[in-house]
Amino acid sequence: MSQYDNPSFDDHDIEIDLTPPSVGAQYHPAETEDVLLTLRDMIENARDVPLSASSMIVKDEVLVLLDEALESLPEELRAARWLLKEREEFLARTRHEADDLLEQARTRAERMVQRTEVVKAAEQRAYDIVDAAQADARRLRHEVEDFCDQKLASFEIVLERTQKLVGAGRAKLQGTNLLAEAAAAAEHGVEGASEQEIYDVQGEDFSAPPTQPSVYDELSQLDDAPALYDAEGMVNADSWDDGALPFEDDYDAYDDRPRLTVVEDRYSDLPPPPSSNHPTQTIRDAASNFFDQDLA
Repeated sequence: MSQYDNPSFDDHDIEIDLTPPSVGAQYHPAETEDVLLTLRDMIENARDVPLSASSMIVKDEVLVLLDEALESLPEELRAARWLLKEREEFLARTRHEADDLLEQARTRAERMVQRTEVVKAAEQRAYDIVDAAQADARRLRHEVEDFCDQKLASFEIVLERTQKLVGAGRAKLQGTNLLAEAAAAAEHGVEGASEQEIYDVQGEDFSAPPTQPSVYDELSQLDDAPALYDAEGMVNADSWDDGALPFEDDYDAYDDRPRLTVVEDRYSDLPPPPSSNHPTQTIRDAASNFFDQDLA
């Protein structure tokens, strides 16, 4: 079995030796030419057929000469013929491989173009997502800022109200001392005043002592008032007079800040009795506790 009949034989593995053979080894041009010249002379010297342009030759002699000519043909001629045949097959195979390579290159180029388009679309999508996220972040930040501003505004209002309430509480705390001082000033201030000091710009007369409610007289005596409870936590009956306590908020005529005044109910809002560990509670302490409960 030749190598061409082998199933594992591949045409791509054929090695062609193009080295020309040595002159005279297989090629004998003189013998071939002699045979051909002899055949030519035989045809020229053949006897003519009467009344015809044909010639009569010996068939066997001509065939022998032709066989000799064929046998004397060089092997290179057969190799050249085989090379020409293989050349056509090689060129066809090469063209087929070139077409396959071109098709693969074209397919790969189209795939790369498609991939590039996909990448561009993905990048554009990513940019859109980032822009949307930034827009949402700005919107959320503005909403948070508005929410914080509203909360701070409400806190400001609460703080303003608290400030007013604290001012009113301080005024309550200072009211007892101011009332006592005002009562003392009303008693002794008019005696040493001159006639010009008695009358103000509008001509109002301040020479007469101002008429004060009974609460001012009672509150001026808070420091010297007896204790509300004794050491055992029992109510001291001597510490209560009619209209003394408890207190409630009222408004002064000079401004809208609350002041301590007296009401008729004396027992409903009393602070709880102190424990035995605390000292005896006075009327001033009861007023302070009531004020703290009012603020709470």
